Amino acid sequence: MMKRHALQLLARAVPHTSAPPAPPARFRPQVAALKGWGSRGASAGFFSTDAAAATPAAPGGAGKSVRGGPVSWLSFLLLLVTGGGIIVYYDKEKKRHIEELKNKTNSVKPGQSVGTAAIGGPFTLLNHDGKPVTEKDFLGKWTLLYFGFTHCPDICPDELQKMAAAIDKIKERTKIEIVPVFISVDPERDTVEQVHDYVKEFHKDLIGLTGTTDEVRQVARAYRVYYMKTEEEGSDYLVDHSIVMYLMNPKMEFVKFFGKNYDVDSLAEGIVKEIREHKSS
Repeated sequence: MMKRHALQLLARAVPHTSAPPAPPARFRPQVAALKGWGSRGASAGFFSTDAAAATPAAPGGAGKSVRGGPVSWLSFLLLLVTGGGIIVYYDKEKKRHIEELKNKTNSVKPGQSVGTAAIGGPFTLLNHDGKPVTEKDFLGKWTLLYFGFTHCPDICPDELQKMAAAIDKIKERTKIEIVPVFISVDPERDTVEQVHDYVKEFHKDLIGLTGTTDEVRQVARAYRVYYMKTEEEGSDYLVDHSIVMYLMNPKMEFVKFFGKNYDVDSLAEGIVKEIREHKSS
């Protein structure tokens, strides 16, 4: 008896699946119209859950958002996948390129010549006595070149003092003589007289060279030296330039450059090392 009563209560709680009752007669035309509009709207994409399909189709068939709504999750996901693929591809190519360079480097056997840097070349300038000088005047000697300008407030004097101290130390310890050379990158102000007075402040053997704008440009290009006028105020200006010393062998071929990070001792030791390796090869 209790089981039958429970079944009766369950039957009352579950709604029937039969069709809903028909609307009153006076509302039937409006309902029919709404049904017809709903079916046409669905076929045109009005009730789509996709953000791109949620707007009416433009004439000509191309769907265009009227409001410019946010990017759909599908588009965002595609963007992430594409971007990630590009990053992975370039990372793989970079690793492959590095591996190729390593293989090429390892394939060079000890003792093989791999060429020398394209630094140096012919030039024609005036020395601090006003005499024409070319690169041939330095043949047969180890030469240390430095590019700068006489109006340099601090860096050039520091580097030339370091150069002078290093070549004196090398001569004292090894009896090797190095020819120190200063080449101006400020042809407008560094006349022969100006360079003459300047170089004698640092070392009695320091050779100063200057020239015309074209001549200075040519030698700077040959030695891959950067220089440019900065902070110009009338006739007073500074020159931004490379801070490098170039060691040239007796054939006036480039051997090694020494940057600002070298002190007197490391500069002297580095030069002597290069000369000894050159003589033993």
